[in-house]
Amino acid sequence: MGKKIKQTLTENQIIQGCLANNPNAQKALVKTYAGYLYTVSRRYMPDEESAKDILQEAYIKIFTYMHQFRSGQGKLKSWMSRIVANEALRRRKKYLDYSQAPDPEALIIKVNPPVLGELMEEDLLDLIRELPEMYKAVFNLYILEGYSHKEIAEMLGITDSTSRSNLARAKAILRKRITQSENETQWDKINSNYS
Repeated sequence: MGKKIKQTLTENQIIQGCLANNPNAQKALVKTYAGYLYTVSRRYMPDEESAKDILQEAYIKIFTYMHQFRSGQGKLKSWMSRIVANEALRRRKKYLDYSQAPDPEALIIKVNPPVLGELMEEDLLDLIRELPEMYKAVFNLYILEGYSHKEIAEMLGITDSTSRSNLARAKAILRKRITQSENETQWDKINSNYS
C-alpha cells in the first residue's frame, strides 16, 4: 500500500469548494482558520464554552454567506473575523447597554502580575477580557479588528464620540493595569532578594 498524499487546498479552492457545498473544502476552511477565529471569539466572550458557541454560529453564517465574500475587497480571514466579532457582539448586546460607561477608576481590578518584561500574549488577552464590556467591545473592534469609530457606533448603537471615549478609557485602564503589574513585579523581585 502506498502512502496517501494529502493535498492542501489554496484559499481560492477552499472558497470555491465552500460555494459548491463541498464537505472537504468546508473541513479545510475550519481546519485552516479555527485557531485564529476562536481567538477572535474568545476576545469578546467571558468563557471558553460561550466562545465555542459563538464560533459555531459564525461558521453557519460563514458557509451561508460565502457567496457575499469578494476577494477584491479584502482577505477571507478578515471577512470571517468580522462575522465572528459581529456574532459575539450580537449576543452580548442583548444584555448590555454600550452607551452607559461607568467611571473607569471604579472598575480597575487588581491583576496578578506576570514577571517584569514577560507579559505574554495570553496575559494581555486576560487584561483585555477583564475590561468592562463597553470598553472591551470598542477596544477589540477598533484596535484588533480595524473598524472605524463610525462603524463601531453603528454596530453598538452609540455615537462616534462615545466610541472614541470608550477607547480612550479602555487604553487608560490597560495602561494603568500593566504599569501596576510591572511595579508589583519589581517589588516582588526586590523582596525576594532580601528574603
